[in-house]
Amino acid sequence: MNSNDVKYLVVGGYAVGFYGYPRPTGDIDIWVMISKENALKIVNSLEEFGFSSAKLSENIFLEERKLVRLGNPPLRIELMTSATGVSFEECYERKVVAEI
Repeated sequence: MNSNDVKYLVVGGYAVGFYGYPRPTGDIDIWVMISKENALKIVNSLEEFGFSSAKLSENIFLEERKLVRLGNPPLRIELMTSATGVSFEECYERKVVAEI
């Protein structure tokens, strides 16, 4: 996703662990920004990562409250387009860039 300049945030268990509160998790939760350009980059990234058989359309990443699950725990990726009570833009401005 980084190589395709996707706008995203890691949330959930991995984010909590990064801030010093590790907990078991069977997936990585990724919150993606809703935009046509970002949606195309997401689909391209997933295809490059090996999920071309999923035949995902960029349209699913253009709607609020969508969740896409790929793979099986403990190697599951969950992509979400919204989070309750916060805006992507506000959170993205405050992001911390790190390698996990």
